[in-house]
Amino acid sequence: MEDGLSTIERSTSIEREDGEDIENFPEEGDSEVWGIFVVNFRQVQSILDRNRVLIHDNLVKNVALIQEINAKISKVASLYADLSANFSSKFHQGNPAVDAKSNNAKGDSAHASS
Repeated sequence: MEDGLSTIERSTSIEREDGEDIENFPEEGDSEVWGIFVVNFRQVQSILDRNRVLIHDNLVKNVALIQEINAKISKVASLYADLSANFSSKFHQGNPAVDAKSNNAKGDSAHASS
């Protein structure tokens, strides 16, 4: 007990880069070991904090991209629906030139059988 505190009572405060205390660890054993631990822990925490920011940024970008893709898919679906409706309408209306030939052929066959 150098300073009146036992080794278990002394602690080292570890802070993240933003200044928030992460935890107090007791200084049991060599202070050099704890110093290395603190430095490495800060490096790891810094990397994890940066990853959190990158993940958040990418999520925001991905949401925007997904919304853009959904809008384009909706536009394509709408164009196909219009194309289908137009094709169906034209098909059911018939082609006047084809209908005229068909009617003439029916009329000729009716005259030939009489």
